[in-house]
Amino acid sequence: RALRPVGLPVVQYAWLIGVLLVVHLSVGSTLKSAQRLELFALPLLVGAFIALRRQHMIVLRGYVLATTLLAVAWPVLNPTGVLGSQFQKNPVGGFIVSAILLLLAVRGLRRLLWCMPLLLIGLGLTASRGAILALVVGIAVISLAYGGSSRRILVARTLAIVVTAGLVYQFLPGSITTRITNFSVGNTSAASYANLYREDYYHDAELIIAAHPWTGVGVGNYVAGSAANL
Repeated sequence: RALRPVGLPVVQYAWLIGVLLVVHLSVGSTLKSAQRLELFALPLLVGAFIALRRQHMIVLRGYVLATTLLAVAWPVLNPTGVLGSQFQKNPVGGFIVSAILLLLAVRGLRRLLWCMPLLLIGLGLTASRGAILALVVGIAVISLAYGGSSRRILVARTLAIVVTAGLVYQFLPGSITTRITNFSVGNTSAASYANLYREDYYHDAELIIAAHPWTGVGVGNYVAGSAANL
């Protein structure tokens, strides 16, 4: 029952993985396809089980609190810190954004709204532009899903996020704000170099799509479909 709201996309995803596996059958593709299903299906099944037992709020509260702790610890754990090799900014930013969206959308978490400023500071310090974009998109999707009095509450909380984020931005280090706002392409900085290799990925994708327009190259087989191997 808990899976019914997401049943259709789950079936579509599994069907697509299955079709690609049949077309690109190999040991490597089988293992990669199984990994994708595990990453997607296992958390979904665990979440459905927890929801059926009505224990999901405990898990959500634990997630928000744990992510807040991560946001506070990030200045020590980031790539310029002591344990930088064990953490990467984009996944950390994704964890933090998920916690922010939960606080925004789930009424039962309103007692944890005090975590919001700490999460926003942590998000800013990750300098993850993808995570920041995901936050904007997530707020837009939640806004479309809510209506009536719930939408008014959502608007109020969104405005609080915008104001708090604006204040946080003013106190971020210059290196962080420069990375967040730098969209140039080149080798002059880490941010512009990141944009450069993303453009290389886009170009590779265009070549792969042109060479394999219908069935692609299989799940996880990006390297096999690279320009050098076409």
